[in-house]
Amino acid sequence: MSFTALSLVLLAALCHAVWNVAAKGAGGDARFALLSALIVSVLWSPVALWAGWGVVGGWGATEWAVIAASAVVHVSYFLTLLRGYRAADLTVVYPVARGTAPLISALCALLLFDEALSMLGVGGVLAIVAGVAGLVTKIKLEVVRKEAPAEDEAPAPSPTEEPKGPDQTV
Repeated sequence: MSFTALSLVLLAALCHAVWNVAAKGAGGDARFALLSALIVSVLWSPVALWAGWGVVGGWGATEWAVIAASAVVHVSYFLTLLRGYRAADLTVVYPVARGTAPLISALCALLLFDEALSMLGVGGVLAIVAGVAGLVTKIKLEVVRKEAPAEDEAPAPSPTEEPKGPDQTV
């Protein structure tokens, strides 16, 4: 990989991470997604005009339907991601969101477009799914451990509960 290509990949990864940290920092607010989409649209408009100037005029209903479907998928993804950021920590939501995309893409390619997946591709998808499942399982176990009292300590009485004597049963 050339230095320029590597630099562009790393810059894209940095921008992606910064956007997700900012989205979490914004509290998962849909207005943040709208504002960032508008900014990206303005920034990329010149490139879109240049690349599509002689092509877009020839598009038919199929091309516009694909664009509309893509828009629906992306808006749904952003809203789901932001809902996740409102409900959970960035370190949980981000890997789960990034890990489910290859699975969904592979399933759609197989089911909708009759694509074939190589054994290496199947292995890659399974590795990602196993990583996400392992992460979610680890986090659930940590939550259960935090909520459960240690074996050597009794649960604390609730503030409204009267202390029980040795001869009283609970």
